[in-house]
Amino acid sequence: MFLAGVGLSALIEAVQAFVPVLGRSCTATDWLANSAGALTGAVLAAAALWIHRARTRRRLPVESPLQPVKPEP
Repeated sequence: MFLAGVGLSALIEAVQAFVPVLGRSCTATDWLANSAGALTGAVLAAAALWIHRARTRRRLPVESPLQPVKPEP
């Protein structure tokens, strides 16, 4: 995901550079800031997934990870 964010940011900056009618300027600082945001988002998403998976693993029974546990009579 991080590389997709960096690539998309570079594409947007390239469009701004080659299409002056848009009235936008192309700067490396914008690209760098967007890439830092993509990195931050990727790290936060990975951390959230890791926490979710760790919590889910503790709740599921070992014998049957996909089936709910049936109460014993």
